[in-house]
Amino acid sequence: MIDQMDVISAFLNGTIDTTVYLVQPEGFSLGLRTSMFCILYKSIYGLCQAARIWYNVLHSALVEIGFIRLFADLACWFKITTVTVITFVIAYVDDTLSVGNKDEVKEIKDHLKRKFKTKDIREGKVFIELNLSRDREKGLILINQAHYAKALLDTYGILDCNPVSCLITPGEVLVRGTDLELLSPTEKKLYQAIVGSLSYLMNCSRLDLAHSVTKHAQFATYPTKSHMAAAKHVLRYLKRTMNVMLTLGSSDAIKEVDSKNYHQLTAYFDSSWADDKDDSCSIFRYIVMYGTNPLVWKSKKHKSVSSSRIDAEYLAATETTYEICWILNLFRGLQLEIQSLVTLFGDNENANNLANRISSNNRTRHIDIRQRYVTEKVSEGVIKVVWIPTSEQITDIFTKTLPRPTLNKLCSKMRVYLLYTQTQTTHTCSICLTSFKSNNTLHRHIRHMHLGKGKCQRCVYVHTNKILMIRLRTMITMRLRTIITMRLHTIITIHLRTMIMMCLRTIIKDYYNAFCAHIYDFIFYCVMVALR
Repeated sequence: MIDQMDVISAFLNGTIDTTVYLVQPEGFSLGLRTSMFCILYKSIYGLCQAARIWYNVLHSALVEIGFIRLFADLACWFKITTVTVITFVIAYVDDTLSVGNKDEVKEIKDHLKRKFKTKDIREGKVFIELNLSRDREKGLILINQAHYAKALLDTYGILDCNPVSCLITPGEVLVRGTDLELLSPTEKKLYQAIVGSLSYLMNCSRLDLAHSVTKHAQFATYPTKSHMAAAKHVLRYLKRTMNVMLTLGSSDAIKEVDSKNYHQLTAYFDSSWADDKDDSCSIFRYIVMYGTNPLVWKSKKHKSVSSSRIDAEYLAATETTYEICWILNLFRGLQLEIQSLVTLFGDNENANNLANRISSNNRTRHIDIRQRYVTEKVSEGVIKVVWIPTSEQITDIFTKTLPRPTLNKLCSKMRVYLLYTQTQTTHTCSICLTSFKSNNTLHRHIRHMHLGKGKCQRCVYVHTNKILMIRLRTMITMRLRTIITMRLHTIITIHLRTMIMMCLRTIIKDYYNAFCAHIYDFIFYCVMVALR
């Protein structure tokens, strides 16, 4: 049973253990003693220690009914009733989530109601923006964040955007921009808010966003227009894959397929090498799984430059070992022991050999002692590093842009199912405003309307009036066109005739003058010849 409860005004339930003075509230004063101060006894919102005081109060209340704090995760308390029954209480500020059998959960709720003023939400369906649902027949817990993704798109004003199927545009490489390309302070805050929201999605249930979020987070300090465009492209992908489902549980079908490794703790690690175009740093990624259930995943850039691919892979194995040790402490705190060795799967054989044995040579002696933590745990018999083919390396989803079939395959191995939202475009009749799912249905509707078989009377009536209006408009247009054409023809003809006459008159006049001059010269020449 999963039950949720909200503590009303949680921070007001604690008592301050230090002396805190307050200025008298506005409008309140003891006579003329306006210079006096108040001493605060109860915790209030706004104090820096208010959250810690509320945590201690909640811890004391849970200890009274036999709960133990889990030191590997201080926001979790547990109570072991029998060997097979464990009850958990998870707290996030004033929201609590109780997981256990019905009687134990009822006891927790009754005890908290006696201690604090609470609001019983009953079955936990939405907790810290996580939609929780259960398939009791198959024994699965389904985690979905579709409502958060939709609210995210609505907040940034792109809820009606065109969805895309690719997370990153093929061939796109994000690099640092120049000062002229930087965003304004307002746009910079918007970019940082988008990256932060996507990061929360990635950390909770959206493993497929890890590669893109890691890339965009590197430019949160100095984002450019190209970075903003790429971030909005991710939001468009988010609309297409809004209904992503992360499944956890003990399905019988999964047990039959992978019965050997179902109760084992395994991890996959990998690293790129010098793929950052700005500082040549590498990006490592890992995922830790309990059977087929993903527990922890991470994608992060190395703080320093790796001299070789072996160095980068070895550092990724060390970071994975840190996470595995924390998970082992978590299991020990719950009084659960992992019987077999934890298996680390890596696709670089040289890095695996370096992790499995203590050795030093000219190519590896520069590695820091802190980074040899994985070798120490191998020698202690806690973990073992095993080679795996690159084709079976599921962490490629964290650092590579993959085609959809490969992405779906790797996500299904991590029990993350991408349910692509079908892009449904509604087609509306411009006459009766009736919406149709397909364009063919709309065309059939219009064709019936033209044949007098309209599906609604409004279509027939409006269509008839529309035909008459179109015919009248056509007649008027043709008449106006004829009148204008004739008028233009008359005007052009008159002007053309006038221009031709003027040209002919000028030509005849010039030729006449020239002809007369020649005649006069000829007569004068003849007279002179006769006189001689």
